[in-house]
Amino acid sequence: MTTAPQRSPARLVIHRGAGRTTISAAPDLDRLADVAFTGRRPEVDVTDDVVRISYPLLGFPSLRARGADIVLHAGRAWAVEIDGGAGEVDADLGATTVRSIQIAGGVARSTLTLPPVVGVVPVAIAGGVSRVAVRLPEGTAFDLDIRGGVKDLSLDEQYVGAVGGRFWIRSSGLRDRNRHYRITIGGGASRLTVTADAPGPARATA
Repeated sequence: MTTAPQRSPARLVIHRGAGRTTISAAPDLDRLADVAFTGRRPEVDVTDDVVRISYPLLGFPSLRARGADIVLHAGRAWAVEIDGGAGEVDADLGATTVRSIQIAGGVARSTLTLPPVVGVVPVAIAGGVSRVAVRLPEGTAFDLDIRGGVKDLSLDEQYVGAVGGRFWIRSSGLRDRNRHYRITIGGGASRLTVTADAPGPARATA
């Protein structure tokens, strides 16, 4: 008996930053994603398994002046990529499967709600974070690696006031090295919360 090859994840790619953006997932879409914007519309391209949103380099409002509502097909696994940073982003991906999240730039005033973990899932933020919450399903294992110092960090029942340099911690539930979220932050963290108490069904999709 042979095993069918694993289907590659669909990709959501946002160029030049995401601001005032909601990202969610729904099972009843008849397309890969639905996207709506407030104000001026950026360029949107859906090709094969990639949803690409491109804001122009010049002549477009700043992150705080933008608005977008993105609904992804919950029946697909997703890789999310944002370059240019993120501000005021509410990403509730608890109804789908996440393979990776990569953000080039800082993240502020944002919430990431993630689904049950499938394998080792990287959540990589190249810049710093401020006033950001990461919510994981109850009991989900994670490790957290922050470079550039930490101030006001909350991890479930733990609180860290201030630590200089590199900060690394592994959740108490991380017993299976092949099943956890690997969270890395490259530019320091202030007022970051990571909790593993969000309700949600345990399920996986291809």
